[in-house]
Amino acid sequence: LARMGHERASQEIVRELGSWDRDRRTLAVAAAGRARLAAAHALIAAMRGDAARADPGAVDEALASLAEAGAS
Repeated sequence: LARMGHERASQEIVRELGSWDRDRRTLAVAAAGRARLAAAHALIAAMRGDAARADPGAVDEALASLAEAGAS
């Protein structure tokens, strides 16, 4: 839904990026990447290099998806 522009879905993903739970943040990172949610870029980039915040692989993959979307 977020990839199709559904505002509420996008807001929920961004909200989950600030969750207290690492697993929820990691899932939100993955969702933001799949949705190519540009609004989440800064929040995800801030997690890079900090495995305590989110899975590093998910962060790298999401940032790559966002960069690819920006190039399109």
